[in-house]
Amino acid sequence: MRVILSLCLLLSLTQVLPALSKHVSSKQIKEVKQEQVEEKDELKKMRDELNDLKSTIMDGSQAMGALQSQVTEQAKTRQYRLVVKEGRIELMPGVFASALTYNGLSPGPVLEATEGDMVRITVSNESKQPTSFYIDGLILPHALSGLPREGQGIIKPGGSQFYQFRADVPGLFTYHPQVNHLGQKSQGLYGMLVVDSQAPKVFSKEQAIVIGQWMTAAPPTKVAPAPGKPAASAAPAPSVPTTYFTVNGKCAPSIPAIAVTKGDRVRLYVANTTSQMVPLQLTGHRFEVISVSGSDAMEPHVFRDSYCVQPADRVVLEFLADNPGVWSLASQLPHQVTNRGKFPGGIAIPVVYPNNDL
Repeated sequence: MRVILSLCLLLSLTQVLPALSKHVSSKQIKEVKQEQVEEKDELKKMRDELNDLKSTIMDGSQAMGALQSQVTEQAKTRQYRLVVKEGRIELMPGVFASALTYNGLSPGPVLEATEGDMVRITVSNESKQPTSFYIDGLILPHALSGLPREGQGIIKPGGSQFYQFRADVPGLFTYHPQVNHLGQKSQGLYGMLVVDSQAPKVFSKEQAIVIGQWMTAAPPTKVAPAPGKPAASAAPAPSVPTTYFTVNGKCAPSIPAIAVTKGDRVRLYVANTTSQMVPLQLTGHRFEVISVSGSDAMEPHVFRDSYCVQPADRVVLEFLADNPGVWSLASQLPHQVTNRGKFPGGIAIPVVYPNNDL
C-alpha cells in the first residue's frame, strides 16, 4: 500500500514540477524584458540629454565665435605719422613764438584709439637736433619706452622711429620727447592720445584742452612823440619778454568758443604741460571728475565747482549743459587769464549756447 502511495506522489510531482518550472521561467523573462525596456528608456533619456548638451555647447561656441568676431571687427589698427620740425606758431594776432612742432602744430594732433586697438606711430625727425618719443601713462615694453640711448630710442635728424603697441587701457595720455630731450617739451613738442573704452559713450560732445606756457616777445609798440616834436620822431618801445598761457596753442581772446546745446553732456580732456598749477572753473556749471592722471578713476561721481590741474596732470572732466547762456571756462589766477595785464587773455574759453536756448 505504501509503495502504491509513493508511486502516486512521485507521478504527481513529475507532472507539477514542469508546469511550475515553466511558470517561473515565464515570470523571469517578463521581468528581464521589463528591465530591458526601462534600460532602453534610460539610455534614450541619456542620449537626449547628451544631444541637448552638445547643442548647448555648439550654441555657446557659435556665440563665442560671434563675440570674438565682433571684438575683432571693433578692434582696428590706428596708424599715425608724426613729423618733428621747427616752426612758428601764432599765439594771438601779431604774437608769434618759435616752436618745435609735430606736423607743424603745437600741440600736436590728437591721436585717437579704442580699447583693444593696435596703434602704430611713425615719428620722423626733420629738425636739426636729435629727439625721442614717450607716452605718459602707458606701460609699454622697454624697447618702446625705455630710456633712449645710442642705437635705441634716439631719433637723429633725418631719421625715423617706429612704435607699435596695443591700447589695452582706456584713458587720457600725453606724448612728448623722453627725459633726455625734455627741454623740447617746453618748446611746444607735445600732444594728446585719447583711448576710448569699448563701453558705449555716455557723453554727447568732447573737447581736448592742452594748456601751454610760452615765453616770447610782444610786438613792439610805438611811443608817443614828445610835445612839439614831429610824429616821425616817435620810436618803437623795446620788446619785453612775456609769458603767455595758451589753450591748444592760442591765447584768449583767440581761443575758439566751445558751443554746446542744452542737454549735452560734455567731456573735457585736460592736460597741463606748464610748470604751474591751473585752477579751472566753468561759471554756471559744475565739473564731474571722471579720472585723474590719465586712467585712474580716483574720484568717480564726485562734483567740483572748480578743479586744480597740477603740472603734468591729465584729467578727464564732464559737465551737463543745463544752464543756457554765455559762460567762461578759465583759470582763477589773474596772471593766467591776462596778456601783459590785459583781460581777456591766457586761459579763458567762452562756453556758449545757441541763441534759441536763451
